[in-house]
Amino acid sequence: MIAEHTLDNGLKIVVCNRKSPLIYTSCNVNSGFFFEDERNNGIAHFLEHVLLEATTTYTEPYQLHEMIEQMGGMAGGVTNHLRTQYHADLPQPNWPRGMELLADQMQHPLFAERDIEKERRIVSEEIKLKPTYPPYELQDMTYTNAPYTFRGLGSREGIMRMGRPELEDFFEKHYVPNNMRIYVVGGIKPQTVFKKIESLYGGMEKKKLQVLPPIKVETGKDRTISGSPRQTAVMGGIDVPGLGKDNILAMTFVVNYLGFRMGSRLKHELHTVKGFSYGGNLNYEDILRDRAFIVANFLSTPENLPSIREIISRELGRLRAGDIDKVCMDRTRVISRTDYLMKQESGRNFISFLYYLDRLGMADKTEEWPDMFLNVTEDDVVAFAQKYFDEKRMNWLTVLPEKKV
Repeated sequence: MIAEHTLDNGLKIVVCNRKSPLIYTSCNVNSGFFFEDERNNGIAHFLEHVLLEATTTYTEPYQLHEMIEQMGGMAGGVTNHLRTQYHADLPQPNWPRGMELLADQMQHPLFAERDIEKERRIVSEEIKLKPTYPPYELQDMTYTNAPYTFRGLGSREGIMRMGRPELEDFFEKHYVPNNMRIYVVGGIKPQTVFKKIESLYGGMEKKKLQVLPPIKVETGKDRTISGSPRQTAVMGGIDVPGLGKDNILAMTFVVNYLGFRMGSRLKHELHTVKGFSYGGNLNYEDILRDRAFIVANFLSTPENLPSIREIISRELGRLRAGDIDKVCMDRTRVISRTDYLMKQESGRNFISFLYYLDRLGMADKTEEWPDMFLNVTEDDVVAFAQKYFDEKRMNWLTVLPEKKV
């Protein structure tokens, strides 16, 4: 059962009452790196690290998290382009106390210089060790203006410039109730959750929120870059604006039909017909609430890349023309995979799925989601392909080995 409630200060709560060995809670703040600027790029992730350290109540480093672990739970955080997520997984008897600790972390960070300097070193090392990621290059070719070209870790130079004033300023602007959503999954009554969270967050005041600038999209590009031998790949990217309730099922089905599953069109052609050694698939990433980016990302040997690109283009064209493969159109494959993901023991995976549907205004459809694919028709799939899979709307990126000097 899915239940939703919004506090007077704008904080939204979504609860899924389902059998689970633990109660999984996720507090999400719309403060990912798309909410940064040139001056503070990297601060959302840096702030996540600092908030996990100490609060004004629990002043020792990671004291709060050690307390959660002593209760048989686990806590942590992660930041992406749209949100920072703090999670706590707890046995049901300890959930109320765990929520008190999580609320303290979300509202009363200590910002001790000792913690800031330690996390600055850690984040700086993460930046140093993180390899280049070619799909980001393709995304940057498509979405060309800041902040949509920002990456989560920022630069080492930028992190070294940021201190307590910058961290506190970002926290005060974004860690406000009308910019938060809390998801709870497990064997607990929704009213119990609503009452507890209101007691912990109800006193927070809402504030005016940052509005993201219009996104600039460029298409029809074709670029070749150098990478390591293991990153030899060909990639095609398609911008999908106007994503919502009316077409999310068709897009998900098209991605599965074309290139996500082993029985999909692209994988059949590459593996069964051509006999290529390759890795990768066709998938999508949400860019904004109403926008997605479909990426065909296939790694193979350099001599195979032109043929792989040709196959991708051909299969997109076949779908636009209404040439449907009945085997790949088998809805039961999509339904069974989705149903499996929803029934996994890990409530944290389920929360990510719940968050995604909630952003589309479909949280109440979460439990119906697998069966909704039964209503996807061949006409829906072809209509989606005809609207978005125009060759002129695609960007191509080829990654070849670096030439030895």
